[in-house]
Amino acid sequence: MWPAIVFLFVPVVSRANSYVVFRYDDFAGDRPGIRSTNEQRQQLWQAEQEIDEHFARRRMSYVVAIIPYPRSCDRISVGPLGEKVSFGEDAEKVEFIRRAVQAGRIEVAQHGLSHINKVHEVNPKHRHGEFRERDYDSQLGDIEQGRKILTETCQLANIETFVPPWNGWDRNTAEALKKAGFGVLSANRNYYSKSVTGLKVIPSTASLFELEKMVEQGNLPDDGIIVVLYHPWDIAAIGGTEHCFGTERFGKLLRNLSLAEDVEVVTFAQLVRKLPDLTTVRYRRAVSVRALQDFWSSLLPKHLLHMGENHLVYLRAEEYGAVLLRWQILTAILIVGLLLLGALSRFLLGPSLSKKGRLLLNVLAVAVFCLFVLSEFHLLYKGYAAKATRAIPACIAAGFLISSGLSKVRKRMRRTAEDSGTC
Repeated sequence: MWPAIVFLFVPVVSRANSYVVFRYDDFAGDRPGIRSTNEQRQQLWQAEQEIDEHFARRRMSYVVAIIPYPRSCDRISVGPLGEKVSFGEDAEKVEFIRRAVQAGRIEVAQHGLSHINKVHEVNPKHRHGEFRERDYDSQLGDIEQGRKILTETCQLANIETFVPPWNGWDRNTAEALKKAGFGVLSANRNYYSKSVTGLKVIPSTASLFELEKMVEQGNLPDDGIIVVLYHPWDIAAIGGTEHCFGTERFGKLLRNLSLAEDVEVVTFAQLVRKLPDLTTVRYRRAVSVRALQDFWSSLLPKHLLHMGENHLVYLRAEEYGAVLLRWQILTAILIVGLLLLGALSRFLLGPSLSKKGRLLLNVLAVAVFCLFVLSEFHLLYKGYAAKATRAIPACIAAGFLISSGLSKVRKRMRRTAEDSGTC
């Protein structure tokens, strides 16, 4: 297996420009007058304006994912719990967005409708999401309602990019986005649907802290896309100081980034115009690589999982193809090895067991394998990745059953041959 591991971790070399997209999620309007009485909202609004000044000073553009009609809570807006605040009610922020859009500094993305965890309300066992696991018509209605609020209040001719809350979406979301006229979907690399054909899917890849480390160490890639995702608590101390990156540090990051060679800071709309290869194939391979890395995460050290590809970069489809092949080879070697281990255990235990003992082990192996298949089918269908620790006993059980079946076939063939010889 070690030669395969060495082969897996050979780096992919590429030479081209890289692009960085800053995606600011959870930008929302406040109820009129709230900021004059609430210190946290004042701090956040001041931080958002300072960040915008840093981008303006460097003549860089960024993406602001706006919640059109958020429900009040401590993290998004202030007001009675459950009360909704339309973005159009916050004249100050509306004017801020209009001016920045006109200056070409901000691309507006739609961040759901109300940022309500509707999936969790229906089934607490499922992951977060405002759109995931909902029917097509209700998703389309929410998407169109949110888009109308933003286009009218911000005086936008069109909104090209959709960012689903909690990065949760499904094929109904993709179909609804295409129907509503969106061209770009930005979530993460944890889910793939064939319905994304016709959409440019550009997932988030890094945090502000991770990008800062890459810039300081000079580890920016020669090719690929870095989508930096950050939230209000990253720029203002509203979620605890340990999560806050801060505005001054942000400005220093942009300054250092401006000095890096062959790196351009762009928005999603600009990126689509520059790169023709933002295809479904690229995203599907990215998701597959991520899924295989998640599969191995319980077996290999974390630092090994990211050798052979920079996990903070959205690579080209060809590079993902090479990386994916290596992970597939290593996974195939593991599965074959486990099947052989199961067959060997059956070979060694078989002669020493009674007929009833062999039957009991076969029943146990069937139960282990079926339990794994049923549980994994449910998880994979819902967008979760399989784990190697769960696959190991299932593969050993499968090898045991295959060996047991072959043994019975050989005995039956032997008996048939003996009967033929007797005749």
